[in-house]
Amino acid sequence: MILNSKSLWGMIRLPYVLSYIKESHRIEQQQYQERIKKNPKLKLPPLESYADYKEAIQIKNYTSYKLGEGLIAANRAGGGGNIALFAQSLCG
Repeated sequence: MILNSKSLWGMIRLPYVLSYIKESHRIEQQQYQERIKKNPKLKLPPLESYADYKEAIQIKNYTSYKLGEGLIAANRAGGGGNIALFAQSLCG
């Protein structure tokens, strides 16, 4: 989102890029769930067990993380994106 926001062409392209990412994520999640059903041993361990867990907690304070978090919240609330909620999540 940050890279695409630096030019007019990027701003025009941004909704398409985001919809592509959303769709590819949905497909990956379906494939992961199917693999888990076939072989439960493939299930990922809890986040706390990873070596870089503390670093990941610090990353939650980065602007890009908060931007993505706000976009996800706006998408869930508005069924496609509520601009006012998205802007509010960025400011607060």
